[in-house]
Amino acid sequence: MIVTVALNAAVDLTYRLPVVRGSDTNRVQQVGRRPGGKAINVARVLHALGRPVVVTGFAGGHTGSELRVRLAAADVPEAFSAPRSCAGSPAGPRS
Repeated sequence: MIVTVALNAAVDLTYRLPVVRGSDTNRVQQVGRRPGGKAINVARVLHALGRPVVVTGFAGGHTGSELRVRLAAADVPEAFSAPRSCAGSPAGPRS
């Protein structure tokens, strides 16, 4: 089993547009969202190659929830923990 540790997990955004015009307004036609960061990218590739892998680290709040959902949809095993300040609330630290 290979374990990758994501200390700075993120949701990467990709903006697609048909052409880039340097002196004009560029209109985005499509926005893609996917889990990102080095450890997640490595885990995704290892999983695609058939290697046993799990990605772990801290992922709290709405972004952490989105990471888990998107990794599950891609069948990439994860074992993230919510930071203590986020444990009781998906929106962030408790008041």
